[in-house]
Amino acid sequence: MLIGILLFMFILFLGVTGYQAREINKEKVELLGSDTVFMVQRELELAVNSLEGYHREFYLPTKLNNLDYDILVSNNEVILTVNNQDFF
Repeated sequence: MLIGILLFMFILFLGVTGYQAREINKEKVELLGSDTVFMVQRELELAVNSLEGYHREFYLPTKLNNLDYDILVSNNEVILTVNNQDFF
């Protein structure tokens, strides 16, 4: 009986821990996505406000939290998509 209760508590603990880990990863992706969009927007604003002939290179992360992503710049708007979630 005691082993059954301990096993149940252990499984419950693993479930709660797994859920919290997923939530933390989700928040991390959201922060990284928003930060990346902000960085690209700043670079574009700098380029628009610069003199003719302006040239600058900047680098984007290859992945966000080990996830592939797409980034689109259209009509002065930056859209980053990761895990079917868009960031503007």
